[in-house]
Amino acid sequence: MSSADDSIPTESESGVVVHTTQNLLDVSTNWAHSISADCTMGAGIAKQVVARCGGTQFRQAVALQKKAVGDVAVIIRGSHYVYNLVTKERYDDKPTLATVEAALIALRKHARENGVSTVAMPRIGCGLDKLAWSDVEPLIEKVFAGSGMKIIVCSIPSSKAQQKPVAAGEDTQDGNENE
Repeated sequence: MSSADDSIPTESESGVVVHTTQNLLDVSTNWAHSISADCTMGAGIAKQVVARCGGTQFRQAVALQKKAVGDVAVIIRGSHYVYNLVTKERYDDKPTLATVEAALIALRKHARENGVSTVAMPRIGCGLDKLAWSDVEPLIEKVFAGSGMKIIVCSIPSSKAQQKPVAAGEDTQDGNENE
């Protein structure tokens, strides 16, 4: 059942992760999303972030940082950061929980050093990358526990994702696919 309060975040027990039914690109705070070290960013939410943040120039700025798997390429967009979590080597690889954790730790380090208290992200690694949210969410809770940070997890309800036309074979899992 849908209500007018669908986009109001609800806190998990620890208070670190907050869930919202909004597209990441509609949340006005720092963003994080996963990418590959080859910086292809040609699918899922990564493609949308590139389009919103300057296209080829954004992609080149990320690539110039030459970040390895488990690191984070940080781009300043206005008064916010865009955290590009490098969770796999190539666009057609799949991340592991270990590479996601390493990239989240790199994000936390940068955030601490720069006074960042809130970051929004999709269900990292759980769209096109096929990790299980039941494994990833506790990892996020663990990495950010005691940090004082709030992580806003953005998910588009499947009913909204299904309202748009879908090409044959296109993945519609939660509407927030990663690269």
